[in-house]
Amino acid sequence: MSSAAPVDLSIVLPCFNEAGCVEALADEIVASVEPLGLGYEILYVDDGSTDGTVAALQRARSKHPEVRIVRHAINCGQSAAMATGFERARGAVLVVMDSDRQSDPADIPRLIEALRRDTQARVVDLDGWTALPAFVPPNERRGLVLIDPPFEQKDEFE
Repeated sequence: MSSAAPVDLSIVLPCFNEAGCVEALADEIVASVEPLGLGYEILYVDDGSTDGTVAALQRARSKHPEVRIVRHAINCGQSAAMATGFERARGAVLVVMDSDRQSDPADIPRLIEALRRDTQARVVDLDGWTALPAFVPPNERRGLVLIDPPFEQKDEFE
């Protein structure tokens, strides 16, 4: 996890060439998570996009200070982007979702409620959604995804 101040919830979103989705998705996440009263971050991991995704992410960050952006200099694959997100996330709970708007952020409160009901849960899977409490050690988090071969360089915009 990042050394910056921790938050209650990290929403980790790997993305590649999703310029048409990421800004609206950030709006939807804020609308779903804000009422929970939790400290949270929306952590986009751009996996070397070439279509204007970074500009869309920067617009989203200008509207929502909860948005953090981490960039891979080259496309490394979704697994590597997820691993980067796990490494950089500051949340006590991690929610992983795709950035193509195929999943509904309105379901995030249901995940949080499921974790509140079962405080010993290590991973909650609810209708295809996954939440991961941060008490799962970082080395075990990395074991939840297949990590692609190492990549050379990352640029980070916080």
